[in-house]
Amino acid sequence: GSQITSLEGLKSIGGTAYFYNSAVEDLGELEEIGGDADLFRSKIKKLKGLKVIRWNAYFNDSVVEDLGELEMIGRDADFEGNKTIKSLGKLKYIGGAALFKKSEVTDLGELERIGGTADFFNSKIEKLKGLKFIGGAANFENSLVDDIGELERIGGSVFFNDKITSLKGLKFIGGEARFVGSKIKDLG
Repeated sequence: GSQITSLEGLKSIGGTAYFYNSAVEDLGELEEIGGDADLFRSKIKKLKGLKVIRWNAYFNDSVVEDLGELEMIGRDADFEGNKTIKSLGKLKYIGGAALFKKSEVTDLGELERIGGTADFFNSKIEKLKGLKFIGGAANFENSLVDDIGELERIGGSVFFNDKITSLKGLKFIGGEARFVGSKIKDLG
């Protein structure tokens, strides 16, 4: 395998960046990955100045602990089982699914939009904060989510838990709405 430990002055990778079992520890000046960012079992702890991942980002079983300047993931963001990321920081946009099952993420940071499914099942997230849009289904079952924050729209079905008590500013649910066992009393 490669012995490269730093990407140094490299600014962009046009396609997928595979870091699985690589020696790379430092992304250097990297700002954009045009395809997937496969960080599964990599040595990278900080994303530093990386702003954009155009396709999928795999943080499951990675040691990444800081998303740095990352603002956009074009497709799916898989945090499932990640034990090191606590906050999404400056990340504003996830174009596809956001998977948080069994992760240590507690803070959605500046996240405003999830284009696909948002799966909070068995996650540690309690507040959705500034998240306004979920394009697909939203699963709050077996989650700690108790405050949907500024959420206005869920494009697919939603499964509520027994901790959410208010729908606040939620205006639209595109699919089924399961209130079984929920504490929501007023649909607004």
